[in-house]
Amino acid sequence: NAAISACEKGGQWPWALGLLAKLPEKREAADEISFNAAISACEKAGRWALALGLLQHAMPRTPVAQGIISYNAAISACEKGNCWQMALLLFHDLLKTRLVPNEITYIAANSACEKSSAWEVALTLLEDMLQRNLVPNGRHAGSAASAVRKAQDDEAAFQLLVALLGLWEQKAASSTALPSVIGKTAIAEILTDVETAEAECYGALRAGVIAKDPAEVICQGEGVLAISKPAGITTEMCVRQLKQRLAQDGIPVDLRIVSRLDHPTSGVLPVAVGPEGSAAENWLQAQFAGRLVQKEYICLCEGPSLGAVGFADAVRTPLLTVDLGGQACRTEVSLELGREACTRYEVTARFQPPSTERELASLAGQDELALLLVKPLTGRTHQIRVHLASIGRPLVGDLTYGAKRASSVSSCTRLFLHCARIGLRDLAGNDFTAAATLPKELASLLASLEPLRD
Repeated sequence: NAAISACEKGGQWPWALGLLAKLPEKREAADEISFNAAISACEKAGRWALALGLLQHAMPRTPVAQGIISYNAAISACEKGNCWQMALLLFHDLLKTRLVPNEITYIAANSACEKSSAWEVALTLLEDMLQRNLVPNGRHAGSAASAVRKAQDDEAAFQLLVALLGLWEQKAASSTALPSVIGKTAIAEILTDVETAEAECYGALRAGVIAKDPAEVICQGEGVLAISKPAGITTEMCVRQLKQRLAQDGIPVDLRIVSRLDHPTSGVLPVAVGPEGSAAENWLQAQFAGRLVQKEYICLCEGPSLGAVGFADAVRTPLLTVDLGGQACRTEVSLELGREACTRYEVTARFQPPSTERELASLAGQDELALLLVKPLTGRTHQIRVHLASIGRPLVGDLTYGAKRASSVSSCTRLFLHCARIGLRDLAGNDFTAAATLPKELASLLASLEPLRD
């Protein structure tokens, strides 16, 4: 079982199935753990037919009963394999048994509905959850809202979330909640007291954090706070530092992460103000999951010309994120197993590579730099970086997916990717927009480049 589980975690589904098949040869009977690990291995690889065969054909031939974990993994495999009808059929079969669907079951089934834009089925699933006294969290609701958005429009999706907001507020009312709005005076103190903030970050800097500037508060709304994340620091550490600063200022407020920026990326980072499971956290999570948040990034890419200033296009190839162990991961284009992803971009400026490196850039086929305004419609890990690299336009300063030593701008000391603007709705339903100016090091690099004329 441990070996099968190791193969499952390592993405080696053929080995997992091979080990399962060898159990009778070793005079060992497969148990529920054996089958669950094998089905999960197929689920991770999107091998829905194999997962289905194990659940519906292999398991019934043994004394092992089909459990909720087995069904959940098989439903998820069908969802990942883009067989949403089969996922919903499995869900229906599950209801015929004595098993009770849990939150994981509904997550997989709702995701299947989102992919197919089956919004009516998604709403039925939500209603079924409520009848079982299960309150959908923000991600569940976001999947249903996304299906509604695809079939109708953003406003219809928001109407669904507003209806669920009351349930989230009722659920949170029984617990003692921290304030959802921080006083304006306190924010002013945070914004101006830079020396104190830098001193508080000194310990983190000594631990090897690249970022030298603490996160700054940009603005706030009901249940949401927007901060400016520096490059070279994780989202988790950035939020943790801000919580510590607020606590030292006598404001013991809880902040919840609802979206992330990569370690080398800077810019606007919205966080929910409230404890885990609060209405604010669910409300913002639902908007991100439902693709109702407007995101604008600025990046500098290198490679052959994309077109004149004003040229716009989109990259829509599916993306698959592979776990490399620990906290490391890598995202790649995968037409078979990838999840839906869309990155829109527009050329806003064109530049020549630095004069000392133009000859090298020409030899490498990288004849210009393009400043892009990017609007990702989905939020896959490393999405912008991977999508642009996939079309031969890697981002300047990207040490994972970029040109690295062959870059035409080797003097760039960080990833040239900045979240410039975020637009969403706060807990009161008001439009909430936060913007962060381009960091000095990126602005200075642009100022040193020679523009190209169209």
